[in-house]
Amino acid sequence: MSDAEGLVRRGPAIRRIVAGTDLSSRADRALRRAALVAAAAGAELLVLHAVDDDQPRHVVEAERREASPILLEQVAALRQASAHPILPLIEEGDPF
Repeated sequence: MSDAEGLVRRGPAIRRIVAGTDLSSRADRALRRAALVAAAAGAELLVLHAVDDDQPRHVVEAERREASPILLEQVAALRQASAHPILPLIEEGDPF
């Protein structure tokens, strides 16, 4: 039994897992782990990136535009190794 399967079997049914990303290459490792846990649970994985909304609107919109292709690339890489739904999401708010 893998570590991910052990985590899933001890708890209640998991339908969705949310994993945050700052879009860095270091976040990739955590996302891969989240994808393993989601697959073991048969759960959907939601990959979330938060854009700081405490800045001028044009900056927020620019950050969303810049983040989108990077997030889509991360999600595409995860989807290659999983048969379960993996969805990207960019939200505005306090990223901390």
